[in-house]
This record gives sequence, structure tokens and C-alpha cells, in this order.
Amino acid sequence: MYRTCYSAGELSFAIRTAELSLHEITHECLIDLESSVEPAVEISLVIDALGGVRVQVGDQPSELHRRDAFLAALVSLLNRRALDADDNRLHLHAAALVRGTSGVVFAATGGTGKSTLAAALGQRGWTYMSDEMVAIGYAGEIRAFPKPITLRSAGATLLGDLASRAIQFPGTSSRRSFLPASRIPTDFCGHAHAYMLVFLRKAEPQPSTACSWSPLTAASATVMAIENSFDFDRYGESSLSAIGDFCLNAMSIELYLAELKSTTETIEELVDQLPTRPSFDRCIEGPSIGDVKSILLNGEAVLHNTANNRVVSLPPESSKEWQRHADGTREGSSLLFDELRRIEILTGAT
Repeated sequence: MYRTCYSAGELSFAIRTAELSLHEITHECLIDLESSVEPAVEISLVIDALGGVRVQVGDQPSELHRRDAFLAALVSLLNRRALDADDNRLHLHAAALVRGTSGVVFAATGGTGKSTLAAALGQRGWTYMSDEMVAIGYAGEIRAFPKPITLRSAGATLLGDLASRAIQFPGTSSRRSFLPASRIPTDFCGHAHAYMLVFLRKAEPQPSTACSWSPLTAASATVMAIENSFDFDRYGESSLSAIGDFCLNAMSIELYLAELKSTTETIEELVDQLPTRPSFDRCIEGPSIGDVKSILLNGEAVLHNTANNRVVSLPPESSKEWQRHADGTREGSSLLFDELRRIEILTGAT
């Protein structure tokens, strides 16, 4: 039996298997993770009679995977377990890298291209943190563990020779491969301060040669960060302020992906213009009506209905109206409140 112990953020775990080939390729994939002395979780790679692999935690039942798919299942499991183990922070579905001393978070839905971008920036000398999950703390603090970069086949083709360093199970035709940061090669850091928050968008119908971007207010960025959060409801009402504080202290933009070279050069130009010192501002608690809580960020309100988890940001004039009418004395005459009911921020109960 082969057994190796690792740590991923707050998660400590061991992986064991009876097959040498599974042990070797798994260790290649996780080579950048730190070792662990006393793992809290035991993960077994169990080979089925037909050659499939089960990624099994303890004695819990597990799904059977083809050999070309078990690495993806394992990495996904480690992400979930690492998130659950890190219960003092909120987590964004995002990549994170550092240029100089400036941490940059790239938030996006799956398949947008953040992993490909992370690999490309690593190749240009950026320090790698993660390509999928970033823990956020007070006023811009970010933490991550060096999971291997997950490359889809379409993204891998954009990386040229770098894609050949990614790991796949031999003799299979998986649509995903895994690239440890040390194979780029680039450095890794587990802790940084986020100076910029980038929300990635795919350019439709196809990427252009020139990269385009637009600035976001802290309030708009807060709503978009919540939409890209794995666990926004973890801390109840305080989660809104935690993400609001984070967005208040980072330059936030929406960026439409272009050809990889143009995208990376545009990002580097923006990062090189960032301030050299972090800020530590706090959002202001706004008025509440029933289940609807609010915060104020540079004069704009973000409203969160804690009952149905709907979130919206308001422009400055509407934010002022929200503050004037939130005591309920004039809400019946407010067009703003009618609109908030229409989009289910305000409900019948409020």
C-alpha cells in the first residue's frame, strides 16, 4: 500500500492506493502541496475490477470514475474539503496571482478561461496562488493553496509548449489535464493582499485581438463577488460586510478576454499603475427593513435579502432614497420600493 500525506490550506489529508501508477501520477499532480504529519482525512484510490477508480473518503460510498477522470474528481474533492476546513473565511470562485507585491484576483464562472490565464501569467513571471478558489479576509487579505492548474483541452491549445508539461493519465484521452505551478515553472505564495479584483467575461462570439475593460464601483463589485462566492451564506448577515470591505479596498474592473497575449499585457499595464500601499477602509452599515440588510460603499447601497439571498446594488440617487424611505414611513409612495419588490429584494413580508 502506497500512502502520502499532504496539506491544502487548513486541510490535512493522506492519499493511499495499492497501485503504484496511481500513486505516482497523483503525487506528480500534487507535488506543490506541503507535506502533513498527522492527516485529518484519509482518501483512498480504490481500483474496481474493470479498472475504474473510486476516490473514497474513509468508509463513505463513492462514485466510480474512469482512469482518465479520477484526477479531476480528486482535485474537486480536495477543493471542497479545503473550503470546509477553512471555516473562518469566505471563498471566491476565482484565480489569484501576484505581480511584484500586488495580489490580483480573477473571478469567473467555470469555463471562462481563468485557469488558462493563470498559467499564462505564471509563464510571464507572476507568482501563483490558485486557479479556482481564493479565501478572502479583512480588507483585501487573500489566501490559497497551490492546487494544480486545471486545463481544459481548448485552453491548453492556447498555451503552446507549456501545455505539454501538464499531467494526464497515460494512455487516456481526458479533456482535462493538470499543471503544477512548479512545472511552469513559477513561484507560489499562500498569502497576499489583493490590490485588484478582475471579473472575467468571454468575448462573444469570439475573442478580439484587443482586450477591453471597464471600471466597477465597489458596490457593483460586491454584488458580482457575491455571485462568484462558494459560501456567501456561511456567516449570515456579516457576510455582506465582509465582501463589501474586500471590494472597497481593491480596484475592481470587468474585463472581456481577448487573445491571450493582449489580455496578459493589458492586465500587466493596469497592475503596474496600482498604488504601492494597501488601503484598509470599512463599509458603513446601512438601514434594514425586515429580512433586507444593507451596507453603504462610497455612497452606493448594496441590499441583501437574507431570506431569499437576492442581492442588488443601487446607484447614488437611489441609495439616498433607500436611506430616506427605509424607516417605512413613505415606502408606499416610492417607485424605488416598487422596483425592489418586483426583483424580490423586498417581499410581502417586508
